[in-house]
Amino acid sequence: MFFKKLLAFFLITSLLSVVGVFSLTISHTSKVLNEKVMDSSYSTLKETGMHMSDILNNVNEELLSLSANKTLQKELLTAQQSDQEAAKSIVDLRDLTLYSKNFNSNYSTVEIYGFNRFFPSKQTSDDVMSVDAIKNKPWYAKTLSENGKTYWHINYDFGYPQLTGSRVVLNYRNIPNLLAVICIDIDLDKFSAILSNIKLLESGRIYMTSSTGKVLCPETSPLKIISKFPPSGKNYIFDSKTKEFLITQKISPVNLMLVGLVPKGELTKDSSDYTYYILVIAVLVFLLSLFMAFIISRKISKPVITLADAMKSVEKGDFSVQVHTSQRDEIASLYSNFNFMVSKINTLIHEVYESKLKKKDAELKALQAQINPHFLANTLNTVSYMASLKKERTI
Repeated sequence: MFFKKLLAFFLITSLLSVVGVFSLTISHTSKVLNEKVMDSSYSTLKETGMHMSDILNNVNEELLSLSANKTLQKELLTAQQSDQEAAKSIVDLRDLTLYSKNFNSNYSTVEIYGFNRFFPSKQTSDDVMSVDAIKNKPWYAKTLSENGKTYWHINYDFGYPQLTGSRVVLNYRNIPNLLAVICIDIDLDKFSAILSNIKLLESGRIYMTSSTGKVLCPETSPLKIISKFPPSGKNYIFDSKTKEFLITQKISPVNLMLVGLVPKGELTKDSSDYTYYILVIAVLVFLLSLFMAFIISRKISKPVITLADAMKSVEKGDFSVQVHTSQRDEIASLYSNFNFMVSKINTLIHEVYESKLKKKDAELKALQAQINPHFLANTLNTVSYMASLKKERTI
């Protein structure tokens, strides 16, 4: 019974220890792996955002360069008195801007809206027009309010979505006077192409959204509105419905966001593999603990069981029993005390037994000593009485 209890104690202790270490290891491993996966996702999103920011900063620099171009300003200042002169001016402006060798392949179209009344007032892409074509557009007033800075907006003027940077061209001779509004457009398809080439882990997705959460590209996205954004950077929100982590990265200098959606399975995939290996190790450790518990329990319980058996023999009256061990520990001391106790008891028993025998012998002798005179007197009295009855005077 003692052996079973001791073995059970060791097994429970080992099991609790293994389970505790296993749980802590899994928790820490999962946390570290998840952090590494999320860091990788953040880095991918950040690099993508920086790439798009570089494109937009290049547009901004191009707008600044065009608005400060004195040849462009001079062409816009020239007062065309006829449609023929206006047409020639348009050709010159096209050659100067639209067909410039510096025109970046990332741009889609460029429009110039001049304040000269001889320019055509019909809005067309990649052309030179009169500012009258855009006076009713919401972005026109906001561009003027920027006072020479670039205003970014999503533009649907030509029937498809474009990200447009617009900027006014000021008269370098008379700064308050406006000469034109220049727009450089980038089709959102170009951003979609960039995003389609970016892998966010294996099955993650990246979207470009407005500040309100409307998904702008890719257009095939099943998402329409993302209602809640985590702060840009190493922060995330977990969507319990889609089982996805949502991370964001701001695109400067525009008020747009890159939103990355990382399936929870992407984070747990590696940790699941590690969990399997750790579980196998935990089982092996438990089996080893089971074996060691059996050995240790047997090593501890065997001397105790031997001593218990010896006590049972003493209980039955066998005082000659002795226990021996080669160990030099508390068990050896216990054995030695037990052997001394049994020997002492055996000695005392013999001493008491001999003492009782001697006492009985002495009592018997004393009794005999008392009985002999009385017995002789009684015998003589009996003989005398019998002789009297028989009248045997000779007796």
